[in-house]
This record gives sequence, structure tokens and C-alpha cells, in this order.
Amino acid sequence: MNRRETIALRLTQHKRFALWAHPNPARAGLLLSANRYLLIKGYKI
Repeated sequence: MNRRETIALRLTQHKRFALWAHPNPARAGLLLSANRYLLIKGYKI
């Protein structure tokens, strides 16, 4: 697993908390793109 995948996994694992704690569109967009990246790579979330 490369660095980008590790970061993406870490973001999605804390998705609910991060969206609740930081209700800003940029943060939400980053989390969504991390989710999408992992789905494309074939990870189950």
C-alpha cells in the first residue's frame, strides 16, 4: 500500500467524525475523493 492509499484509508476511517467536527465543503470533498479513490482501487470500505 502506498502513501496515498494510506492517507485515503485514514481519511475514510475517520469520515463520520471528520464530517461532524469540520462541517466544511473542502474537507467533505477531500473525504469523498478519498472514498472514490479507494473504491477505484478495489478496497471495501
